Amino acid sequence: MLELPGYQVVAQLHQGRTFTIRRAIRLSDDLPVIIKQLNPAALNAENLSRLQHEYQLISGLNITGISQPLLQESMGHSLTTVFADQGGIPVNQLIDHRKCHWHHWLPIAIRISEILEQIHEAGVTHKQINPYNILVNPETGHVEIVGFCYSTRLGKEQADWNIPLLHSKSLPYIAPEQTGRINRSIDYRTDFYGLGATLYEMLCGQPPFRGDDDLELVHSHIAKQPTEPHIVNQSLPEALSQIILKLLAKDTAQRYLSSYGLTQDLRHCLRCWQETAAIPLFPIAAEDVSERFAIPQKLYGRVATINQLKQILNRRALAHRPAREAHNPPADADSDLTRPFKPSRPAAPQEMVLISGYAGVGKSSLVDAI
Repeated sequence: MLELPGYQVVAQLHQGRTFTIRRAIRLSDDLPVIIKQLNPAALNAENLSRLQHEYQLISGLNITGISQPLLQESMGHSLTTVFADQGGIPVNQLIDHRKCHWHHWLPIAIRISEILEQIHEAGVTHKQINPYNILVNPETGHVEIVGFCYSTRLGKEQADWNIPLLHSKSLPYIAPEQTGRINRSIDYRTDFYGLGATLYEMLCGQPPFRGDDDLELVHSHIAKQPTEPHIVNQSLPEALSQIILKLLAKDTAQRYLSSYGLTQDLRHCLRCWQETAAIPLFPIAAEDVSERFAIPQKLYGRVATINQLKQILNRRALAHRPAREAHNPPADADSDLTRPFKPSRPAAPQEMVLISGYAGVGKSSLVDAI
């Protein structure tokens, strides 16, 4: 790792496949800083572009809770970004080393939601909300959201199944639509799923889904329901459990529609706890109003056509399965003499399905729904 002249490294905060993040002191004025560098093994055009993208995007945001970059400097063929250091510690480290009671996390959860609201108001979707990208200063309570390399200003985008997010520590926190395996687009509500998974771990001590196999985790995000948080942590009020489960809804339309609605619910929980040391059940999302106009991606009035297409697809898949071994036994010295000859199954005929309709009627959406 190249050393940046004029800085003294104090500690290493993160060592990943792509980036190394270290805490340092700027020697000219003793200013505490954070240095983010590309690892030599990850030095390629795509990662350089992502680091430049992060610098340019954050430089245009004036949000308390997002550390502004001080400079970005080329070092040989690599890039280094220097940020002001607010003394934050990643939430994943706080979870591991400081066993906090769930109510100690409530003010932090509220602050995260407030910062996320400002990020969304600026037209940015973070796409990597997880315990590694949320920093908390345990002395001051200052909260920061970092890690904007994959963030976007696009209102909607389709995930690629081979994106780097599927091969990193972010996997337990990605939304179903980020896997690229369902016909749903990424938008600002994707961040709510990541926040839900993060709050689940903060309040329960574990992420909603665990496993050593990446595909198993992806399948869990898409098809399985997490254990209710108040069952995992029996001291947790059910009202908070309902808030987390709403954030973790598989369908984006069933999640919170705004950070404002989430913040109001979390504030209500904190207020109840401070006043009565209890949080009774209440109607969540009562003040939730959509941050943006979003048309639901669900298809209406096409159930019969979708079922027909699925039947054809299943029929062709079954027709092309290999014949059972019993129908084509392996040739050996005895079988040719003792068993009657059974011809192999003839090749299944091919089928082609054509979908017609006027431009814009929804032909592509129909195919995507299968």
